[in-house]
Amino acid sequence: MKAVITIVAIALLAGAAYVFFWDKPEPVVGPPPPTSYAYQCDTFNFSLLIPDDLSSVTLVPAQGAPFFRTVLNASAGAHARFEGGGVTLTGAGEEVTIQSDAGTYVCYPLPSSDKAPWNWGDPGEGGGTRPDLALIVSESILGVWRSREDPEFERVFVSGGVVIDSHGETQTRGQWEVFTDTSLISVPFPLAPNTAYIRMTLEDLPEEILHFSVSALTPESLELMYLDRGGALQFERVPEM
Repeated sequence: MKAVITIVAIALLAGAAYVFFWDKPEPVVGPPPPTSYAYQCDTFNFSLLIPDDLSSVTLVPAQGAPFFRTVLNASAGAHARFEGGGVTLTGAGEEVTIQSDAGTYVCYPLPSSDKAPWNWGDPGEGGGTRPDLALIVSESILGVWRSREDPEFERVFVSGGVVIDSHGETQTRGQWEVFTDTSLISVPFPLAPNTAYIRMTLEDLPEEILHFSVSALTPESLELMYLDRGGALQFERVPEM
């Protein structure tokens, strides 16, 4: 009888060991958590949570940022462009451009000792996919610009293709658009690759089309080369009040 009990006990222990060690469900492995990258704009900082699949990104504002925590979903067919909650984020190289009702901000990665900045990719850095240069310039150029040579002259680029030139109390409105060598626009001069151009018309000269190349554009300065008559127009950004 003792032998029978011993055999049964051994069998029960073996069965329990099998259940404990081998008969366990496979652990569910989810996607890794997104990586946080810190950015600095002119007047505020924020963090960007970027998942591996780039299906969305999350804006995490620091104090003073003009937006709340927002999830931005990737725009179909667009390179490094995310939208949501009235905010659009576009990445190129290591910088990002944020556009919202509060304004347009070009922001740069903060130095980090534990990871390199996120690179959204561009032709100069081997990112593979060519970003929409016309779109990036169209969003980054929005705002008020004051001439460095004539402080009374200001040019305002408004979303929707409206431009406002003012000199003292005189004001002229017009239309503007950005294009590149890949745009379906006919112009009377050759177009260089990786260069943004602006075409403008003004109400007081509707028959005249003005063409500029954007030779420099930073958060603080803008330089336009006048292609029709030659010469450069240099501006500094007027801070928002």
